[in-house]
Amino acid sequence: MSLATVWAQAVAYIESQDVEFVKTVFQYPETQTPDTTFFPSDEPGITTGVVIWTWMSDGSEHRIATGPNGPPPQGQKWVPYLLHLNCVLRAAYQTDGSGDSVQLASADNTTFIDAMRTMIRYSRNAGGNPVGAGDAIFMWGEGETERMGGEDIKWHADTPVILQGAGVAGLVEIRTRFDIWVAEIINS
Repeated sequence: MSLATVWAQAVAYIESQDVEFVKTVFQYPETQTPDTTFFPSDEPGITTGVVIWTWMSDGSEHRIATGPNGPPPQGQKWVPYLLHLNCVLRAAYQTDGSGDSVQLASADNTTFIDAMRTMIRYSRNAGGNPVGAGDAIFMWGEGETERMGGEDIKWHADTPVILQGAGVAGLVEIRTRFDIWVAEIINS
């Protein structure tokens, strides 16, 4: 397989799931994104939208088996990658004074984080066929692949930022980043 194949499978799996608030998943880093990406015009009344940009930053190869009759390619290698999901939630709320837009956006971001964690845990191989069936991803979200006992899924949410308005009416943005180890096994 290749980095491109592994990356594409992870993105395709995220896109195929109905994760709360997610409107668009981009395979490559962030660009200028219009508000209509967060709030599609064909979905009137949507007040919260999430856009995800993905990035693979790190990888390595480790020999796990040698072939019985000579040199590679009869052996296998363990190939882990570090996948980053850079998520941006935007929420536009007009409240009646019972709660402000920052609090409502923060509650939505908490719901989004929980939904992402559930989606990742739902399929250990990112929507692939049964393990070993030849899909690019052998496993993901199962801890650091360099050693036992690492973090399975790591996330960090920034403090909410008011983009416009304030208090009972405003556009709020919250950036959350997930770091997930993704591993494949290749014949080499």
